[in-house]
Amino acid sequence: MIFGSRAAFRFPPVTTCLLILQLSLWLIHPLLFAGVGCNQCLAHGEWWRLATSLFIHYSFSHLVGNSLCLFAIGSFLEIRLTKIRFLLLFFAAGIAGNILTFLVMPVNFVHTGASGAIFGLLGAQLYMFYTERHRYSREQILLVFALALLVTATFFGPNTNIIAHLGGLLAGGLFTPFLYKK
Repeated sequence: MIFGSRAAFRFPPVTTCLLILQLSLWLIHPLLFAGVGCNQCLAHGEWWRLATSLFIHYSFSHLVGNSLCLFAIGSFLEIRLTKIRFLLLFFAAGIAGNILTFLVMPVNFVHTGASGAIFGLLGAQLYMFYTERHRYSREQILLVFALALLVTATFFGPNTNIIAHLGGLLAGGLFTPFLYKK
């Protein structure tokens, strides 16, 4: 499917479910400290936090920003990868970003959000555009790079986990060749 096609603007089921889950958990987030990414907790064996922190956001603006980026990238990428591969990539990139955060950041570091997973999706999208650049129009490529710049702007926000962003981006680019069937 090409980015500008009609099918790209339908509500993709996996992306929509991820968005609904994020919103639902944000509504009850004061009760969910047990799910945030907490390096000290990870050091004590609470490994589920590598995945649960992908769905917990520290503020409404954090949730909205991640949700918009997830919808923009996911609407196209879910169609290209298939539902299962898209979901695998989302979790693999997000968890990879959180593992890198655990390895690099101080033990008292606490983090939340799907940014690492979203950067992984962006890495997948950039990989696809690079390997298939002949299939896309100039406008489609410019749109993706504009989206990449928008997502990259999150590096400058307060409480940004740059390590998860970079880890997710790298993981997305590295995992995509194994998940994407042309």
